[in-house]
Amino acid sequence: MRFHLDYLLALPGVSVETCTQVEGKIFLGLSILSEGIVCHHCNNHTEKLHQNRPILVRDLSVFACPVYLKSHDQQFGHILGESGSERAVF
Repeated sequence: MRFHLDYLLALPGVSVETCTQVEGKIFLGLSILSEGIVCHHCNNHTEKLHQNRPILVRDLSVFACPVYLKSHDQQFGHILGESGSERAVF
C-alpha cells in the first residue's frame, strides 16, 4: 500500500511511512529519503544536520476528508572556508 501512496503523492525523495485517520482527518507520515544535501554556497555535500523540527502541512482533501502531511523540516549546516569563521545553514 505504501508504494501506491508514494506514487499518488509524487514528491521526489519522499516516502509515505504511515497513513492514519483520526476524527475524519487523514494524516500521512512522510520520511525524507536523502541522507544529506549539496550546499548552494560551495557545492560540497554535507550530512551534518543543524536542526530538525516536526511540521504539519495541510494538503488537498481526499474523499471529503482533510489531509495533513507530517514531516520534519531539516536544516543542514557546515563550516565555510579554511578559516572556519563562516557557517552555512540551509
